[in-house]
Parts: sequence; structure tokens; C-alpha cells
Amino acid sequence: MFLVHDKLTIRNAEKQDAPILASWWNDGAVMAHAGFPRGLGTTPGKIAEEIAADCDGSRRRLILEIGEKPVGEMSFTILRPLPAAEGENSEDPWKDWPLYRGIRGATAEIGIKICDAAYQEKGFGRIFLSMLIRELLRRGAVKIVLDTNLKNTRAQHVYEKLGFVKQGVRMNSWRDQEGVLQSAVDYALTENEFVDYSGESEKCPVWSYRACTGEDLKRLWDMNVADHPGKPIWERFRSQAFRHDALQMAKTYAAVRNGRPVGEGTLLFSPECEAVGELKHIVIPGEVCNVNGLRIRKEYEGQGHISRMMKLMEQDAAVLGFHTVTIGVEPRESRNLAIYLHWGYTDYLEYEFDHGALVIYYGKELCGGDGLL
Repeated sequence: MFLVHDKLTIRNAEKQDAPILASWWNDGAVMAHAGFPRGLGTTPGKIAEEIAADCDGSRRRLILEIGEKPVGEMSFTILRPLPAAEGENSEDPWKDWPLYRGIRGATAEIGIKICDAAYQEKGFGRIFLSMLIRELLRRGAVKIVLDTNLKNTRAQHVYEKLGFVKQGVRMNSWRDQEGVLQSAVDYALTENEFVDYSGESEKCPVWSYRACTGEDLKRLWDMNVADHPGKPIWERFRSQAFRHDALQMAKTYAAVRNGRPVGEGTLLFSPECEAVGELKHIVIPGEVCNVNGLRIRKEYEGQGHISRMMKLMEQDAAVLGFHTVTIGVEPRESRNLAIYLHWGYTDYLEYEFDHGALVIYYGKELCGGDGLL
């Protein structure tokens, strides 16, 4: 998950976030409504281990930032996935992928805490909630659920403004850290009930960077083919992209603006991918993967969207066990070359002539888990 709206960002929690999460979770003032007035008493090491097990298809912890400053956290958990609807392909080739992102037909349980007191009660909570809820609905979730302490009337007010419908109250259903009985209010929300406070618009868009859903991939390639009329090679590229996806030879990522994919990049996992050709070092199964086909609509170039998408791709490559990511560039593309060097692609690997053009390949070493060197 990587969402950006003006100065607000929602991103996956990483191991390096463990210390600040520990400081929040061990603060009784922050955790009181969750039933821990003395804090959790956890450690950064334990939190880092939990983060390493996160997955969009089951549970994900998220960091909230305002102007790149961490101010709180969110989470979502995928519950009760439903069978594929009639006519849908239930044999999703990515269903067992460690970073599976397909949540179509599922219920998502969410939670939020604005932990920095300086940013509480300023309306940020409902904007962050709107961003996350909209993204989960766009990925195919059919219902969003949450609960809150009956005493937390401020949170209940926010949830009800967003369209959440009270499902019931569980009176004296649990005891807090001090042994005091507490009650919980359950809420649920469907897309028809959702009131979006993100302010998403053409002038103030919400950007999402994610591994492509099937619909994302179709829309990207419809756009690519339409952009190259009379060039049948792009139809061949489209066929290759869908075959690689179906066989788990590659995974395409998208930069999505207000729900519409406008940029892309693909991680190649298999040396059998046509783009690898005779090259020996840019893809080694389970060890080295290659970034291919980075592009974005011209009107969105130079705004940092490809950089954000690349960060997510590199994180996923590390989680999947790859120790190196590679990328190719033509020397005459001096701007792209400077960007890739800035990103850390500094290890020269090999070169080729592609349709008469010189392409040089560089590598970047990753470290294990979701961290980067």
C-alpha cells in the first residue's frame, strides 16, 4: 500500500518504523482507548518481526505521514473472502503469491490511530480513512468493518460521518489492562454508503502505487496499444505481458491516479521472459530480478510517481528473496541514467545492442526482508 494525496501519505510499515511504533504503542495516552492505559510494553525487535509477516492479502500495518513526518498508524485485515462471482476466473495464478494483493469479494477490517497529539482533532483522520477505504473498495473489497470503544464518542462521530452504519454494541464484552469492563461498538460500510472526505479531484488527486490487479493490467495495455496505432509489435507485447502474469514469470506494478492506471513498471522474475533474451546476469531465478518497461503518461513525468512505484517494487523484490534488482538504460538517455544512478543502480553488469541501440545494465543490491541497503 502506498497512497499519496497532497501532503498526506499512507505507506506500508517497514522494519525501520519499529522504533516509532514501539514508542506509540508503549504510550498509555495513545493506547488507552484500545484498552492499554499502561501501554503494550512491546519492543522494536518484536514489532519488526511482526511487520516482516505482513501481506496485503491477510494483514498490513501502515504508517501515516504528513509532509513526510510520521504522525500515526493504520492497519487492515482481510476477512471472509467470498467465492469468485459467476463469470470470474477463480483460478487466480497469484492466489498463493507471498505478496498477494487480490481482495476482490472480501471484507476488510480497518483501524486507525493519530498518535502525534499535535495532529489530532484537525480532520486528518477522516481524510486518511477516506483514502484507505477508497483504495480497498477499488481493489474489490465489498465491505469495510471496524469497532471502537463505546466511550470514544469522537471516533464514533467520525465513522458515522464517513457513512459507517452501527451494527450493534457489545456491552461489557472485554476487560482493559486494569481489569475494567469495557464495551465496543461495531460498524460496517459498503461502497453505496461511503462518504468520501479525501477531496479527491482532478486538481487534487489521490495517487496509489500497487502491484496490478487483473483490471489494472487490462487498462494499462489497452492504453499502451491505443497509444501506438498501426504498430502490431505492441499487441505482441500485450500478449507477452498477460502470459508472463499468468505463469508468474513477471509482475507489473501501476501508478494509479484517482483510480486510473497511468504509469507502470514490471519486475521480471524469469530468464525466459523475452526482454531478457541472451543476457546472463540481469535475471537469475530467486536471486536477481529485472525492472522493465518503466513509463508514465507524459503529463505526469517528473513528479516523483515512478520513484515511489520503484520503492514499492524494490521492497517487494526483497521480501520475495531477491538480493539484487537490475535495470537497463541507453547512455543517450542521460536524464534516466542520472535518475537510476541516484536510486543506487551503480553496479555495472553487462550490455547489449537492442535494435541497434546500446543498452547498459546496472544492478542494485538489496538486503533481506522489506529493508533496503
